[in-house]
Amino acid sequence: SEIMAFKMLLIKGAKPVGAAVVGFAAFKGYEEWQKASLALKITKDKTQMEKLFNDIDVDKSGSISSDELQVALQKAGYEASGLRLKAMMYAADTDSNGTLSKEEWVALIDKLIDDRTPETADKALDKYVSANKAKPKEDYTVHSSVLDKK
Repeated sequence: SEIMAFKMLLIKGAKPVGAAVVGFAAFKGYEEWQKASLALKITKDKTQMEKLFNDIDVDKSGSISSDELQVALQKAGYEASGLRLKAMMYAADTDSNGTLSKEEWVALIDKLIDDRTPETADKALDKYVSANKAKPKEDYTVHSSVLDKK
């Protein structure tokens, strides 16, 4: 599959730092998903997300191909093609079969939603503070509760 070939290219090209390169590719792909999730109107509503999956799965195969994803993203006003699209598929296609199954879709949505929650933002801030020996989080002007407001 195209995704597996992309993964192999990354691994072969990286040799000694293969894991780091593969991890970076997955990170970049997930970063694209975070941006695209706003255009696709990703929410925690499971029924709505199942409907979105079914709408994207135009051929009703039970999985989303990169072509179907690209069309859905374009309709939503988000331009993802070439490496961006491959990186997005790479990040979400955990079994490397070149498509996103319903299980992979649900796992992706759960992660995207979890990363938006104030608790997750607080944990990230705590990690940053301890790593950088910065001021306590009370001194920060933007608190995670602000992130939850629309």
